[in-house]
Amino acid sequence: MKKKMAMEMQNSKSIDDAFKEIKTATRVTDVQEMMKKFLTRESTYSQLLAKVSEFERHMENLKRDNDVLKERLHELNIDS
Repeated sequence: MKKKMAMEMQNSKSIDDAFKEIKTATRVTDVQEMMKKFLTRESTYSQLLAKVSEFERHMENLKRDNDVLKERLHELNIDS
């Protein structure tokens, strides 16, 4: 019985230590908020990836527009 109790205490200490590490790393002290963050992290990551992709497309469009405008400016300078 004492051995089982000691093992349970060790398991509890391990869980408590892990929880403390998570609280320190995330700076989140509320258990419910922490659970919500863990449960929604995949969704958040997917949203971030989608935003990165959107901004990369936007940047490519701006680069193309810039190239077109540079070419147009070059043509105007030659015509002058």
